[in-house]
Amino acid sequence: MDFGFGGAPSMAQLAAILGNDAPPPEAVAAKPGAAVLAAREDHQHPRLTSATVQALDGAGLATVPFTRTFATLPAVTCLLYEATAAQPVVFKVRSWIQDANGNYTGCVVQGVRASLLPALSGIGLLTGLITALSNLNVFGGSAAGAQFCCIALQPSA
Repeated sequence: MDFGFGGAPSMAQLAAILGNDAPPPEAVAAKPGAAVLAAREDHQHPRLTSATVQALDGAGLATVPFTRTFATLPAVTCLLYEATAAQPVVFKVRSWIQDANGNYTGCVVQGVRASLLPALSGIGLLTGLITALSNLNVFGGSAAGAQFCCIALQPSA
């Protein structure tokens, strides 16, 4: 088999074309590359995300350790893992966890369940409806025990 060297390449020729540098990180747009090098079979690309499964405690909070560190503030989203007819849960990051070097290593997430609107009937209840709605905390329901997936992403440069 001819590999462009007039026959099978020698070990010295293979060593010359196989790169020893870490592969570059992912890019937004594809790039064909122009280097006269080949990646080694066991090379690894850097992980750009962290994904963990957690459950909210009795106060609706969860401490989420990331599976990698982030040098800059990561983008975080949480996805609910419930297959029930319960009201939706809204998540937000309450605080960030950082190491001694300022890298982001995790966060504390709060989840609250959407509340149902008050049940009122009849046209004459307009005053009651306004009073009930003015005191309603739309996201005041308990989400204790809700299981979710927390995804943190390295921001694009």
